[in-house]
Amino acid sequence: FGSIRRLERPASSADLFSLLLLGKVRCSSGSEAMAPSIVFSALCLLGVAAAQQIGDATKEYHPAMSISECTKVGGCQVQERHIVADMNWRWIHNTGPDQWWLNCQFDNSSWNPKYCPDPDTCGKRCAVEGIDQAGYENNYKVLPAEGGVKLQWPSAPRMYMLENPYAYKLFKLKNREFTFDVDLSQLPCGLNGALYFIEMDAAGGASETYPAGAQYGTGYCDAQCIHPRYINGPSNQLDWHQTVAGTPENTWVPGGWEGRYGLCCAEMDLLEGNRAAQSYTPHPCNFEGQEQCQGEEQCGNMTAEPPQIGVCDKFGCGFNPYKFGDKSFWGPGSNFAVDTSRPFTIVTQFITSDGTDDGDLVEIRRLYVQDGKAIQNAEAKLLDGSDSLTDAFCSLEAEAAEEGVIRMRKVGQPTPYSEPKAAQAAARAALQRAKAEEKKGSSGQEEEASFLQQRAKSRNAASVNAFAELGGMKSMGEALARGMVLAMSVWNDNTGRMLWLHGIKPNID
Repeated sequence: FGSIRRLERPASSADLFSLLLLGKVRCSSGSEAMAPSIVFSALCLLGVAAAQQIGDATKEYHPAMSISECTKVGGCQVQERHIVADMNWRWIHNTGPDQWWLNCQFDNSSWNPKYCPDPDTCGKRCAVEGIDQAGYENNYKVLPAEGGVKLQWPSAPRMYMLENPYAYKLFKLKNREFTFDVDLSQLPCGLNGALYFIEMDAAGGASETYPAGAQYGTGYCDAQCIHPRYINGPSNQLDWHQTVAGTPENTWVPGGWEGRYGLCCAEMDLLEGNRAAQSYTPHPCNFEGQEQCQGEEQCGNMTAEPPQIGVCDKFGCGFNPYKFGDKSFWGPGSNFAVDTSRPFTIVTQFITSDGTDDGDLVEIRRLYVQDGKAIQNAEAKLLDGSDSLTDAFCSLEAEAAEEGVIRMRKVGQPTPYSEPKAAQAAARAALQRAKAEEKKGSSGQEEEASFLQQRAKSRNAASVNAFAELGGMKSMGEALARGMVLAMSVWNDNTGRMLWLHGIKPNID
C-alpha cells in the first residue's frame, strides 16, 4: 500500500523517486456502473466506539494489504498485513439465546428496551457480527487490488490496518516519510477519498467484559470528537437525539443521531480529496491517547458564540492549494501540475527540529511524483507563499480567516473566504423579510452592515487559532511518536457538499 522511511536527513528528489514508486494507491470508479471508489495499495514507511460482544453467525475475514518499511541501510522490507471494517457498518444484534437475530436498535432513532434498558446492559447484551470474504467483496464493495484494496462508494465502510488479528498497527511517523500512490481519476467533486491516521487504542477498547476489539473494527475516535452509538463497550444511548446540519443555502436540515458523549483523539489527515481538490491537515489534541468528552466545553463547537474549541482542533491547519490561490496545481488534465486523470504518488515528510526521533515536530512537508518526476508542493499564494505546514504558517492561516471577516465588511471586495453570491442573496433576503415583519425601515447601507455583522459573527470561529492553543506542531508530533492507526475511507456530505474541500465554506448562522 505504501512505505515508511526514517528521515535521517531531508530526502532529495532522487531519494523520493526511488522510494515512491514502491507502492500504488488508486481512487477510481471501476467498471461497475462507474460507482466512485478508492483503491489503496503498496504503503511505504520510511526512516472507540463499539458494542463489543462477539457475534457467531459469520466468521470474520480480514482482506490482505501489504506495506514496506524502509531504512537507508537495510532497504525496504515488505510486511504482509490485513485490514478490517469499522464496527459502525456491521450488523449489531442481541446475544440471545432466543431471537438472537433481533437488532439492538429498532432504527437510528430508537433503542430496543428489551436489550438496551441502559448503556451497560446494552453493551453486554449486544454483539457485533463478523463479515466473511463474500460479504466484504459483494456487499461492502471492499475489493482486492494489486498490493492493496479498492473501496467503492457508497457501500464501502471505513477500514483500518491491523498488526495482527487482534490489534491495530500503530504507525510512528515523527521523523519519518510516508508515501503511497493514488488514482483519483474517477472520484468527482463532492466525494472524499481519505487516508489518515488517528490515535485509536491499539486493541480497539477490548476488555474481558467487551472482547470484540480491533478484530471487529471497534474503537474509532477522531479530532471531531464523534458521538458514536457505543463507546468502549457500553452504548451511548443517553440523551439520544437527532442533530441538525446547515446547508450552503443557509437552511437547517435533519442530521444524524448521536448520544451524550463524544470520543476524541488526535488526527493527521494525509489525503482528503478527489480529482478536483485536496487537502492535508494535522488536528492536535491537548491530551494523550483518546478521551471521552461531554458538552461543548469539552467536545467543542466552533460555530457557538463564543467558539468552543474543546480538547481537539476540529478545523485543523490544512494546506489546500486551490483554497490558497493556486488553481492550476491539482486537477484532471495535462494543464495541471498534478494531473489527477492519471496515477501519481503522494509523499508526506514529518520533519523534526534536530533531524532525530527525539526532536520536536516543526514542519510537515508535501511532495508528489508523476511520470518519474518529483513535483514540489504548491505555494500558498494568498498567504505568504509557503509550500509546507509550520506553526508560523498555521498562525498566519488563522489570521487570514480573521482578515476575511474584515474584508467582508467592505462590500463587494472578494477574499479567499468570501461566500458564494447565492448564499449572500439568501441571507440578505432573510434579513429583508425579518425587517418587513418588524415594520422597521432601514437604509441599504444599514442592511448591508447588518448582513456582514451576522456573517462576521459566524466567521469568528475560523479566526480562533485552536491549532496553536492545543499545542501546534509539537503536540501533533507527540501523537505521531506515540503511534497512530491508519484509516481509509470514501465518503460524501449530503448537506455541506464538501465545499470546505473545494475552497469555499459558507458558515451558517
